[in-house]
This record gives sequence, C-alpha cells and structure tokens, in this order.
Amino acid sequence: MKTDLYRVTNPAFLAGFFLLLASLVSGCQTPTQPEQVTAAFWQAMIKHDLNRAKHFVRQADSNTLTPLEQDLSGAQLSTGKIIIEKPHARVETILQYNGQKKMFTTYLVLENHAWKVDANRTLRNFSGDVFENLLNNLSIMGEQLNQQLEKEIIPQFQHEAESLGQQLQKQLEQFNQNLKKFLQPKPTEPAPLPPDQRRI
Repeated sequence: MKTDLYRVTNPAFLAGFFLLLASLVSGCQTPTQPEQVTAAFWQAMIKHDLNRAKHFVRQADSNTLTPLEQDLSGAQLSTGKIIIEKPHARVETILQYNGQKKMFTTYLVLENHAWKVDANRTLRNFSGDVFENLLNNLSIMGEQLNQQLEKEIIPQFQHEAESLGQQLQKQLEQFNQNLKKFLQPKPTEPAPLPPDQRRI
C-alpha cells in the first residue's frame, strides 16, 4: 500500500502523468482558425489520410476528395498571408518538397459556423489550373496595389495637397491685400482755381 501511494505522490510520476494528459488534450483540440484548418487539411493530404482530410473540407467536397497525384512525402508545410472576408477566407500556403517550393492559395468557407476548406477550388489551384492561377495572381496584385496606395501614395498625395492648399491660401491672402490697396480711393488734390479767381 505504501509503495502504491509513493508512486502516485512521486513528483517524477506526477510530472509525467500531467505531460501525457496535456499532450492528449492538445492533440484532441479541433482547429478553428483558417490557418489551423489549412494546416490540418494539408498535413492529412501529405500523409494520404483522406478520412482525416475530409473532416476539414466542405460537405460538398467530402465525397469527391481524392488523393493527390504528386508524392508529398516529407513535405514541409507553412502558411503566410491570411485574408478573411466572411464567409470566405484565403490562406497563402507554402509546400517544400523534392527540392522545390510551391506557393498557392487555400480557399475556405464558413459552413455551420466552422471554417472548411473549399477542396475543389483549392486543389485546382494547387494543380496549376491556368485560369485559377491567373485570377489568384490578379487578386494578389490588386491587394498589393491597394496596400501600396494606402501606405505610400495616398499619404504622399495628402501631404502634397495640404502643402499646395497652404500655398494657395497664402497667394489668395496676398491677392486680397493687393486688391484692397488697388480699390482704396486715392486722396484727391484740390482743383486749381480759375485764373479770374486767383488772388493777385
């Protein structure tokens, strides 16, 4: 009895027990954010675990999901820029495998209050659908242009406009002053008397 009690109260035993419990709890947590769902989906696809991957896709794509043609064994996955425009989201996805780096977009939608991968559109984009890639590139270029406008061009334009406005204000004030001077009546000299009225 003492031996069992000692094992239960042993600090090393307790530390190991709580570490195991924490790992089990963290392993059971469900991905909720777009980037987490994206990572979980692609990790399952890399491992050819379609049953797990189906948990993270839209209901419409669940029955049509098929393994990838490419061998992604040992691929390293990372995510980049995330754009959320509810009920849609886009996650920049990077896969490094076989000495190459592939960047593409994972598309997600809100379905029953949970983010799900639009597998049909995402896998078309991953496979290199020309039209899809063109639209994606145009979208990225538009977003980059908007960001550049907001960060650089618009503030510079506002600064130039303010400076120009101040200069115009000064010139307008100077013009008003000159106009007032010009319109002020000039003092008139008394008219000379006719010759016959002059004093001799």
